[in-house]
Amino acid sequence: MNGTFKGLCGLRIGNFKAFAETQQISIRPLTLIYGANSAGKSSVIHSLLLANHALENGNVDVHQTKIGGASLDLGGFSQYVHLSLILRHANLLMFIDPHLDPSRAGYDEFIRLLLSAIRPGNCAPRIQIHRVSYVGHGPARRLLNQKEWQEAFESLQPPLVSTGLSADVFIWDDFHDRYLLTNLIGILMGNGFDVSQASNAMTTWARLSRNDRWRVEREFDYPNNAFHQLHGKFTIGR
Repeated sequence: MNGTFKGLCGLRIGNFKAFAETQQISIRPLTLIYGANSAGKSSVIHSLLLANHALENGNVDVHQTKIGGASLDLGGFSQYVHLSLILRHANLLMFIDPHLDPSRAGYDEFIRLLLSAIRPGNCAPRIQIHRVSYVGHGPARRLLNQKEWQEAFESLQPPLVSTGLSADVFIWDDFHDRYLLTNLIGILMGNGFDVSQASNAMTTWARLSRNDRWRVEREFDYPNNAFHQLHGKFTIGR
């Protein structure tokens, strides 16, 4: 032994779980991984397990790795690929959230999801936004007209125009569940697209089966919708 370290000296992680952009991580004989909740610590370990499994088996669509065994389920490719990769390659994006309102503080980062769909050339995806026609709950519930909804979404207009994107906004009578539907995958989003200010807040997403994705897409299909009453429709962007 001459003291020279001959193991893995670093790795690059991108489009994987918590890592949207590619990050370079150095590895030494003693490497500490620490940080706040949801910072990506587990993503680093999972990436190493996946890389080892892929090198040995040639498979990157993995639920259980050889090393992790039954104690760890990565969920398959569609679960650990970063959301931005889906947004950049899907031809259809349907953001379905009954309370989606860019004028509210919780949704002020929603524009970042839309801008993740930017891609070179004239191949912009078809983007749809679906929400309900009212605000508030119970006795405080109030219906808004189309002009009021256009004003609520006005903040999205400049960045969409400047990037050549557009989105059709559909205002429905009522619905409750939250989804991201694309032509690649459907995701059930427990808390929708609003962002919590709590650093330790977590949410759970679930992949839809092909049949469930088709069912939800049909539920919000315009003009062939037979499930909800349309209260308004307009386009923002170019």
